[in-house]
Amino acid sequence: MRSRSGPRTAVSIRTDLAPELPKITADRLQLQQMMNLMLNGIGAMKDTGGVLTIKSQPGDGHGLISVSDTGLGLPAEKAASE
Repeated sequence: MRSRSGPRTAVSIRTDLAPELPKITADRLQLQQMMNLMLNGIGAMKDTGGVLTIKSQPGDGHGLISVSDTGLGLPAEKAASE
């Protein structure tokens, strides 16, 4: 069995969820896109480590979910081409 050499890094997931949110109806495809973005963020931070934060808060008759991470992001030249 091979062991992995080098330092191990970790991605932490933090939540900051509002204690009382109303029930909401959500679009399945938009939720799927949000999950894909979270998984992409985690994958991008796997070598350097980082934090993925998920927040929720009530809005005016709706709920708001936000996701952020501490990853390095895209290099400027790559971001400009997309």
